[in-house]
Amino acid sequence: MNDLNIKQNIPESLSLLKLQRYKYNIISIFATVNFIISVIIPIILSFIGLVPMQNNFVQYINYLGLICTFFSLWLDFKLKKLKEDASQIQYLFDINLFGMRQNPLISKLSLNELLVAANRSKIQKLQGVENWYSIGDNLNKIDAIYSCQKQNIRWDKRLRKKYLSAIVVVCIIAILGIISVAILVNLPFNTLWSYIFLLVPIISYCATFIFSSISNIKEQDNLLNLFQKYNNTKKLTLKKLESLEEKIYYYRKELVKIPNWFFLIFKSSMQKDADAYSKFESDTYSKSDKKL
Repeated sequence: MNDLNIKQNIPESLSLLKLQRYKYNIISIFATVNFIISVIIPIILSFIGLVPMQNNFVQYINYLGLICTFFSLWLDFKLKKLKEDASQIQYLFDINLFGMRQNPLISKLSLNELLVAANRSKIQKLQGVENWYSIGDNLNKIDAIYSCQKQNIRWDKRLRKKYLSAIVVVCIIAILGIISVAILVNLPFNTLWSYIFLLVPIISYCATFIFSSISNIKEQDNLLNLFQKYNNTKKLTLKKLESLEEKIYYYRKELVKIPNWFFLIFKSSMQKDADAYSKFESDTYSKSDKKL
């Protein structure tokens, strides 16, 4: 009853997804570097601080802690532009797949411009973008679009909660570890200040990530509630779905990026869940159609 499974796998659609994946890969690298600078390096420096050293080296550790903080803030600024670019590509993929009108306030990029940008060997060799959405073939077009949009949010919300929990645990261990080491070895006052400076980038990273992720999850819940509200009216239209797609774009460009390596750990199990949920929705809609 819909042709979305075919359309999402044509060369044009796959090129857009590969370009989007390429952009998100860069964002993932930036996010990983940000984590290393904000959390890993301060932890390493804290253990270096245990080695007997001259006072001037201790001062360098102070400076390094502050440098890590400022560099992390600069990376956050750079990530915003990259996320906006990637979100626009995903938006254009979606509206092209769903047959929606393009909102020029969101993106003035043309499909041809993006396809030209995607026609590079390092982009075209990217794999794993086929069957982007799990779509029931027996759904009508409106229900199929609704299902795809909801999948987008459900998938990210589940992964985001897992990553948020992992980051909270890592940051707590890092902060408590540095404080415990400083107390146990009875560091002199000047070295103790170095450890306090090392906590600044870790706390800054944790606070920014945690509050942003909580905000992201809250926005996802709001969108899912809006989906349910629209669905309960039984009057889903392409115009309403276009409005939802625009809201998804604005929420998506503000998302805190989750590194690809973390996504790959859970990709298989989450894909099975997405396929099962898609089948459940297809069966549910089929039964509803038969009753009508």
